[in-house]
Amino acid sequence: MNWFCPNCLFEVPSSTVKSEGNRCTRNCYNCPICTAPLSVNGLHQEPSSYLTPKDAAQPSGPYFLACPYCNWTTLDIGIQFDKPHKITEQLSRTKNGGRVVSSPRDPEKQRMGSLSRDTPPTKLQEPPDTSPQEPPDSDELFSNLAAFYKNQLGEASGTDQLGVGYTEYGYGSPSNLARIMNMYGGLSYTALKKSRKKPAPMREAQDTNEGLHLVSSTSEAATIRRLRDQGWDGTTNAEQRLAIPTNNDARFTDDLRPVATLLPTKRTKRCRTCRHILAKLESKLHSTRYKIRLLALNYIPTITLRGLLDVPSSIPTALTLPSSPSTTTSAAFDYQTLSPTTPTQFLLTLRNPLFDPIRVTLATPATPSQRPAGKVTILCPQFDVGANTDVWDEALTDSTSGKDKSGRQGGVKDAGSGGASVGGEVAEAGKVWERGRNWTSVIVEVVPGTAGSRDAGREYSFGGEEVKPGDGDEEGGEDADVLEIPLFVRVEYETDAAAEDSGVVAKIGREGVEKRVKRELAYWCVLGVGRVAG
Repeated sequence: MNWFCPNCLFEVPSSTVKSEGNRCTRNCYNCPICTAPLSVNGLHQEPSSYLTPKDAAQPSGPYFLACPYCNWTTLDIGIQFDKPHKITEQLSRTKNGGRVVSSPRDPEKQRMGSLSRDTPPTKLQEPPDTSPQEPPDSDELFSNLAAFYKNQLGEASGTDQLGVGYTEYGYGSPSNLARIMNMYGGLSYTALKKSRKKPAPMREAQDTNEGLHLVSSTSEAATIRRLRDQGWDGTTNAEQRLAIPTNNDARFTDDLRPVATLLPTKRTKRCRTCRHILAKLESKLHSTRYKIRLLALNYIPTITLRGLLDVPSSIPTALTLPSSPSTTTSAAFDYQTLSPTTPTQFLLTLRNPLFDPIRVTLATPATPSQRPAGKVTILCPQFDVGANTDVWDEALTDSTSGKDKSGRQGGVKDAGSGGASVGGEVAEAGKVWERGRNWTSVIVEVVPGTAGSRDAGREYSFGGEEVKPGDGDEEGGEDADVLEIPLFVRVEYETDAAAEDSGVVAKIGREGVEKRVKRELAYWCVLGVGRVAG
């Protein structure tokens, strides 16, 4: 996982993200109003000119952050910067209105100072500073409250005779004390535990130095008055308040602060089963190309459906590469006007992208559930498809043996004997129509129903879900006459044992014989046939 800033393209280590958060700590900030990137500008910057030389003097300070989209600037909240760099460091030391953040003080000294103010001053003591102080912000209150409770826990836990707290795992820990008492006798650890005094209950915070914050009525009245003056446009929305933790308590737009840019990541996608890397981007920040990309489409057979016409097949030559099915279709086939209730033959071709031969099993409902209803018959539902080997291997083999490139398995019958007939050849049940290097074609017979027909009384199950004929269809829709075939495809093949098959690899090492692993893939798909004539 690579963390980087999309503005400055600075790569951030994961350790820095865990300690400082997933935001850029340099000069990259976004507008709290419109989330556009902010730019650093000089307050006395002159308008740019095309004739300005390259070595011209840079604008002098003070500097501010400006939004080029909505014209919001940090001057609206009274914040300026002395340097154009290290914006995060300067912003952490400045409050809205230009007030400087006071340095963190010791809570114990503050508590002792508050106690000294309650006692009358003596001659050796100086009078305490009674000047009005600015109310602390939420971060200061939280630090004071955390220090107060830490001090209370330390006082409540106490220390033993060895000077070690009971909560620590030193010589005075309960487990070590019990072991020592059991070894040397005397009082048992249970008796020692009962004789020990119970710690006094902790008290609550009493003042601001201890983290107590009381809401006064005057502050609420000032907030209501400010709301009446600025109106609805001057208030913040939930998205602006939740953009960054420093804006969680902001009620008005004048209280918003610049939002540090979020750090996106370049993630690596792994398989949940074998933990194999499926997708991995290049490590270069400005590159969006994939170093590893394994798509499921590259591992499942490609399915095509074409109309089959009674035309003579092309005459094959000896050196023609059999990388694609022969020309048994014609562009004259009209997929937009399928004749209803008329058997129509289609050529279903599956192309294997793997380097291993596969065995394919096809299944489809006899009557599709969607409109328009029809009957589907696959003449050869189970067949083999060759591996995706070198195309020249089969070309040389066919040229030497004089084999027909189409490799048709169907017998030659008369047209009157039944089945699809093309060029004098008739498709038979259980026989492959055409075969190539890594593809196989079979005949599918479809009897389209009428555009308004529907088998309303039947239900079908696809992938474990019950689907009624009326689900998902619109009466009189644009595609109400489109005929589609739901097809279930199951692929079986054998491949070499991969590294993720640890058990098989260990067995290979013991026996010294290479083993092949059987794999299976099954999925549903939908094939578009055409439009039924109304």
